[in-house]
Amino acid sequence: MATNGFFSVGQKTFTAACNLGMNQACALLAMACGTGKDNQTTKWSAEAVSNHIGVRWTTAKETVSTLIDSGLVTLKTENRTRPTYKLAKEGDLIWLPKALIEGAANEVAPVNRLRQTQDVMTLRLLVELYSAQNLREDGGISTKLMFQEYTRQRAGERGIHVVWDFSYLQEYVSWCEVTLPHRRLKLTSDDVAAGQNAGVDFFKRKTLLVSMGMLEWVPYLFDGPKGEPIHAMHAGGLQIERELFEAANSAGERMVASSYEHRRNGFLVPVPAHVEQVQVIGIARLRYRPQTKLTSAWWADHHSTCQNFIDGYDSMAVTKVQFDDRFASFG
Repeated sequence: MATNGFFSVGQKTFTAACNLGMNQACALLAMACGTGKDNQTTKWSAEAVSNHIGVRWTTAKETVSTLIDSGLVTLKTENRTRPTYKLAKEGDLIWLPKALIEGAANEVAPVNRLRQTQDVMTLRLLVELYSAQNLREDGGISTKLMFQEYTRQRAGERGIHVVWDFSYLQEYVSWCEVTLPHRRLKLTSDDVAAGQNAGVDFFKRKTLLVSMGMLEWVPYLFDGPKGEPIHAMHAGGLQIERELFEAANSAGERMVASSYEHRRNGFLVPVPAHVEQVQVIGIARLRYRPQTKLTSAWWADHHSTCQNFIDGYDSMAVTKVQFDDRFASFG
C-alpha cells in the first residue's frame, strides 16, 4: 500500500479525543497529520479538517473549537487566515501513515471512510493497532494480541519432504491494553443465545477494518506452534507473497498423489521432514504502513526471504538437498 510520510499522536490524547466523539477524534488526526518537525505545531485548521475528514466547514470549525475547549489543542496565534495550533501529546506516541488522512492515489481517505461508520471505537482500534505492529520482528501485529489458528493434515511425502495441507479454523484475541476497551463486559440474553462471547464487539470492529481494506490476515508458516516464522503463505497479499504462495502450493501439488485431491482442505506446503511441528498461524497486518526506516528494512528482508523461497520451491525437484539447507537457514 502506498504511503507518503508519517506523523504521530499521543495515545492518551487520542483516547481523550475519542471520548469527545467521532468528529473530534478524526479532526485531531487530521491536524496531527499537518504538523511540522516537532509533531505538535500545525496550521491545519477548520478548512483542512473539512477537506480531509469529509465534513462541512461549519462542522469542522465547531469540532476544532471543542478540541481547544477540552485542552487537547491550544491556539498559539490568532491570525485570521492562518492560525497556528499546538497539539497535546500525552501518552506513548503512535506513529501513523499520512495516507490514513490524505488517502492513496484517488481513493477516499481511510479516516474519512471510517468517520462515515460513526463508530469511533472502530477508529480507535485502527489507530491503536499501530502501536502493536512490529513488521521487522513479527511481520505485523504481535500474535500475543490476536492470531488465526489453522489445522493441518499430512497430505503425502517425497524424499526428504513431507507435504502438509493447511486450512483456516478460527481467530483469537488476547485482552491487553489495545484490545481491552473493546471487550463486552456484559452480554445480553440475545448475545448468549447467539453463542457470542466477550469478544463480540472486537471481532465486529476488526471485521469492518478488514472489509474496508485497512487490515489483512497473512498466513505465516512457522516451524512450530510456539516456534519461529519461516515465510508468508498469503494468496491475496503483496505480489511477491502471491508468487510465493503459488510456488509453494504448486510444489506441494506435484509431490502428492492425484487421489488426495478429493480429501484436500486448504493449501499445500512441502516442508523438510525434520520440521515435524510445522504450523501455519495467521498474522494480522495493517495495510497502510508508515514510511519509516523500519518499514523499509522490513520490506527489504521480506522481499528477499520470499524470493529465496520461491526459487527453492520452483527448483525443489532438482535440488532437494540445497533447498532443505535454505529452508533451515530461515527457520
